[in-house]
Amino acid sequence: MTNIHSEVHTSRDFIPALEGMRALAVLAVLFYHLEFNFMAGGYLGVDLFFIISGFIITRNLLLDSDNGKFSLREFYYRRIRRILPALLITILFTVLAGWKIIPARELAETARSALYSLFSLGNFNFWMESGYFDSSAQTKPLLHTWSLSVEEQFYVFWPALLLFAHGHRYKVAIATGLLSVSLALSIYFGTSAPDSVFFLLPFRVHQFMAGALIAILVLRRRGLFGDILTIVASLGFLTVFSSILLPAHSALIVSALGFLLILGRESRTSRLLFGNKLMQWVGLRSYALYLVHWPIIVLYKYQNGFLIESTDKWIIVAGSLAAAIVLHELVEKPFRKKGEDKSAAKRFAGPIILATLFVAVFVSANFWGFGGFPQRASVAVRNVVGDLAKQKEQRLSNIRDGVCNLHRHYKFSDYQQRHCASSMARKPNVLVVGDSLAADTYMMMSLSYPGIHFLQVSAARLSPTT
Repeated sequence: MTNIHSEVHTSRDFIPALEGMRALAVLAVLFYHLEFNFMAGGYLGVDLFFIISGFIITRNLLLDSDNGKFSLREFYYRRIRRILPALLITILFTVLAGWKIIPARELAETARSALYSLFSLGNFNFWMESGYFDSSAQTKPLLHTWSLSVEEQFYVFWPALLLFAHGHRYKVAIATGLLSVSLALSIYFGTSAPDSVFFLLPFRVHQFMAGALIAILVLRRRGLFGDILTIVASLGFLTVFSSILLPAHSALIVSALGFLLILGRESRTSRLLFGNKLMQWVGLRSYALYLVHWPIIVLYKYQNGFLIESTDKWIIVAGSLAAAIVLHELVEKPFRKKGEDKSAAKRFAGPIILATLFVAVFVSANFWGFGGFPQRASVAVRNVVGDLAKQKEQRLSNIRDGVCNLHRHYKFSDYQQRHCASSMARKPNVLVVGDSLAADTYMMMSLSYPGIHFLQVSAARLSPTT
């Protein structure tokens, strides 16, 4: 195949464009979370992160294996030192800052999500809660850690599976098989279980494998064709990231574009667009920037009544960059496993990380266990919160939740047609069909117009055309 160059895994050559691609991904997520109109599809930057990670991790694993230096123990130790220190500090600062800013109930939920995230299960926690795009997502300062949990879960099985597969063919077959199965699952469940497809690893594996296959097959496009691939992929990402109306299975489109982007990673255009000093600078700090930006946004919203003006958005961008620089320089870099452990931070990295993890778990467990310490608030505020809890229970009863209104925690068989959708002979009958808004509509209409018999068919994400 012309213009595809094979290479031998002999060195950890730094590929500048990869850092720039990370910069593209994190900036897309940052501007999306700040609700800039020009980055309406920026949440898909996380998908690009997964593809890049699949390539880099697989490439480094194969390199160590070919050089006879691979050790699962060493691999996981490097990953712990790469990921945990910055994550621990971010979680600790977020929970402690919440003491002053976040109401008790939301602080308890934040502390619970912190515990899940500390043990690489954050995606399960948020999957069990409301969807990523729900308004309640705006009150969860650690929501973004779901993607780290997905990546950490990927690290659990992939190194052993890859390196204990004897022979190049088996590695290719395993990666291709995982990609195909995951892709099929994502397409099949994309409509019926969108939250699962978004949050859970089996539906994300194809993105890691898109990058992994390039590393296993050792493919790269140079010259004119590499330039064309880079331009096409870059324009594709800009289109997807800026789109207000995204096509179905847009994550699959990102996987394909990411494959092409990494394939042309060493082309002249790729080095120009992604290997320049500015993109490299942002890319090297992309992990720290990803960690700090969302807690800053959410805490800022809590402090300012969930309203962010245009000027505030750029202030948050600057603040996130500043916090990322501090986190990168003071926490991330000192603990990374590179070369010999000569500095104190590196020599005692293990005990320091373990001690910090203990503190983070202890603080989060107490904040969760004590309900976010509601005694911090005044009596008047606590009474209002108590009333809100009662009103929520009353609403669930009035919308007939679990009987006539279903969501993913209920089965279709739970719906009671005779009770919810049977007409009445002596009254006008009006059928209310739709999602949770329809359930609230049923509640209001039935209470307001007792002379009309309202029938109800409502479920999460249900529309009359479904």
